[in-house]
This record gives sequence, structure tokens and C-alpha cells, in this order.
Amino acid sequence: MKNQPNKITLGDRMKKFESVTTDTSLVPGIPVYVRLDGRSFHSFCHGLNKPFDMHFVEIMQEVTKYLHDKTGAAISYVQSDEISLGYLEPSKMPFDGRLFKIQSVFAGMASSMFTYLCLKSGQGRLIDRVEKHMPHFDCRVCQMSLSDMAGMFLFRSLDCLKNSVTMVAQSKFSHKRLQGVNTDDKKKMLKDIFDIDYDLYYSEDLRYGTYFVKVNYEKTLTEEEIARIPPKNRNVNEEGKIVCIRSEVRKLALGRPLVDIENRMGVLFSREEPVFKEKPEEIEEDD
Repeated sequence: MKNQPNKITLGDRMKKFESVTTDTSLVPGIPVYVRLDGRSFHSFCHGLNKPFDMHFVEIMQEVTKYLHDKTGAAISYVQSDEISLGYLEPSKMPFDGRLFKIQSVFAGMASSMFTYLCLKSGQGRLIDRVEKHMPHFDCRVCQMSLSDMAGMFLFRSLDCLKNSVTMVAQSKFSHKRLQGVNTDDKKKMLKDIFDIDYDLYYSEDLRYGTYFVKVNYEKTLTEEEIARIPPKNRNVNEEGKIVCIRSEVRKLALGRPLVDIENRMGVLFSREEPVFKEKPEEIEEDD
């Protein structure tokens, strides 16, 4: 039988079907924004502590730190049941920038870590909801300039500012009483009627979300650890101590909401110190 070099095998044909949706890759050189959202988490969170369940808040922060560390994000942000990740260069992302891999694997990572932490927490109400709702996340990816990505983080932080005030107000007032009431008036109602100063009573994490970055730090070594390192490979700091350089994902404390910061791009992507506006910016609320 003659060779048939142009014959398409079954495997080749099946891979062509897959390639229609799996061959898309991110454009090199353009920053990447990734957002993960908990699907139907309004049902999952029903019955948790109001206005904020701190076990849930801490678990979402840990999921964000995990994603940040494992995927090489430059900046990450978490509020409520959503996580934002920013990348300065697609080539530094996992999977060579293959879009379907990023979307599917990132969503899977968030879902599995969230479930693991809920079960590990020992909190009955969280464990019950895992068994009942099988929590999972979706993932969207887009590319844009750094300026627009700073705008995207601002967009999500404004959503947090609005929703966090609403959550506190809903724990004190009826749905009917809050209809048509804007954020500032909700704060005023909380102060006037319940003596709750929202901006002083609640932490930054609860009021406008939490940002994370990866930082390097020096770890002083024990005598036993030093003995395992060849002398030529030992790092000595200015104090004469033998140290090693480690990295860790840590909170980025802004001190004020992102909307009050002049140099948003520099703070988010270049580790600049925040420059606060003299007069807070007035933002029109979305319906």
C-alpha cells in the first residue's frame, strides 16, 4: 500500500474542532486584566453574618493571595465575592498567554481553593453551604492600557464603596426605607439614627476592599540553615547577618479609597506612595 502523507487522521480532525476556541492567545505587550466572580454567591451567602461575615471575608482574601502568588500578578484586589488581577505583560502569565487556559484554570484554582478553605474553616454555616451550593467562580479576561486598567480597578472599588454602605444600611433599615436613598444619605441615616459612623467604625478592607502585592524581604537564617549553604552562596546584609531573600504576598495599604488618590497608576503598578486629593472626587452613582 502506498503512503498517504496528506491523509488527515482522526486525531488531527478532532484537534481542529478544538482549535477553533483554544488557539486564541493574548496580544503580546498589552497589559491584562482578569476578574473572577463567585457564581450565584447571593444564594451561597444567604444566612451568613450581616452586614459582613469575617470568615467569608478572610477566605476571599486568602483565595486572592493564592491566585496572586501562583499566577504572577502585579497587583490584585478583592471585594465581596469578586477578585481582580492585573498583569503588566502577557508573556509573564502562565500558559503562554493562551486565553482558554487562563480562563478555565484560573476559575478552577479559585473554586478549589475557596472550597478547601471553607471546609477547613470549621464553620458549620460555610461547610453546609459548600455541600448545598457547590461554590464556583467564572473568569473573564481583557487587555487594555495601564491607564484603562487603573480605571478598571477604580470601577470595581467604587462598586465596593457603594455596596458596602448598602449592606450595612440593609442590616438596620427595611428595603422600602432605603429605596431611592443614595450612599451619602445612607451614611447619614446610620449616623443620625444608630450613631454608626461608617467611615470610622468599619475597616478599610470592608469599606473599599483589599489590594495585594508581592514583596521581597530578608529572612535571617539559623545556624543549621547557614551550615547547609556553601560559603560562596551566602548573602550577607549590611548588619553582617547571613540572610536569604524570600517573597510574600502582602496587603497594599492605601489609607484612602482609590478614588481619592491622584497617582492611581503609580500606586497600583509602580509602588509609588499615594498622593491624596485635597477634595474627594464626586462620582455619579450607577443605577
